[in-house]
Amino acid sequence: MVLNWGTIGVSVFFAISGFIITRLLIIEHEKAGRIDLKAFYVRRACRILPALWVFLGISLLLSEQVRSAHPIRVFLFLTDYLDPGCWWLAHTWSLSVEEQFYLLWPWALWALGPFRSLRFVCVVLLAAPGFRIAMYYVAPSLRHGIESQFHSVVDTLMIGCLIAFLVWYRPQCWFLRLLGRWEMAVSSLLFAMLLSPTLFNLFGGAYLFTIGISLRAVSLGCILYWCVGHASSIVGRILESRPFVHIGLISYSLYLWQQPLFDAQAKGIVFGRSWVAVLYVLLLAEVSYRCVELPILTLRRRVTAARSALNEPA
Repeated sequence: MVLNWGTIGVSVFFAISGFIITRLLIIEHEKAGRIDLKAFYVRRACRILPALWVFLGISLLLSEQVRSAHPIRVFLFLTDYLDPGCWWLAHTWSLSVEEQFYLLWPWALWALGPFRSLRFVCVVLLAAPGFRIAMYYVAPSLRHGIESQFHSVVDTLMIGCLIAFLVWYRPQCWFLRLLGRWEMAVSSLLFAMLLSPTLFNLFGGAYLFTIGISLRAVSLGCILYWCVGHASSIVGRILESRPFVHIGLISYSLYLWQQPLFDAQAKGIVFGRSWVAVLYVLLLAEVSYRCVELPILTLRRRVTAARSALNEPA
């Protein structure tokens, strides 16, 4: 069951990503009357690519297994469908899912507009179980990726998108009132952490691939909405405390560097499942954030500010 919690953690990030990206796009649309797709992709590229390229470069230098694997699949964000071939790169399937979401969703929102996009999200959420079942029989070669392919986890992303739409356009709707009850939040937490993994252990893919992923997505959406709506609660204050905020800042670098250091096949005190490995992951994440991510983001903000100043009327 504990092994399933790692997948739940990734699902939490998918739901949060769907919520944040959709909210940012909605705000931009409401303020400017349009979505600047070029600016969106520049922001995402500055956020994702430099740290990933540094990680890949260092991994190629240090690891023979990486050099003999398929790092190009990581570079092209295809590892949710194509095995990268080694442990050091195996975790990038979730980054591939995120990047495919970034590639497709802003275009859909731009083309459909907010209200038709809301209906589209609802259709995807309702159709996702049937689509997974159809893909199971139509594409048997994809069965191994029951929880690690874009098409199989899209409803986890979409639940975050749905909540972002409803919070902005329908804050008083019955669905949000239901999700906002503390009883629903507690029940959802118990379901996601205990009942859903138990059902998976009992029934495997027959549960997960049909309704399991969708039910888990709804439960995570409920928890997400409760946290958003109760920022002043004890849980909210903990999540907004300085240590948690900082972990959020370095979370992408943490995600990238945790995989090599928790290589169970590697020898030595630094690697494996020891607490020393945790310390090294935190240290590498801090270095990556300060030396790679932060300078690039600072440069992007300066360039954006300079362009805005040039475009202002005299």
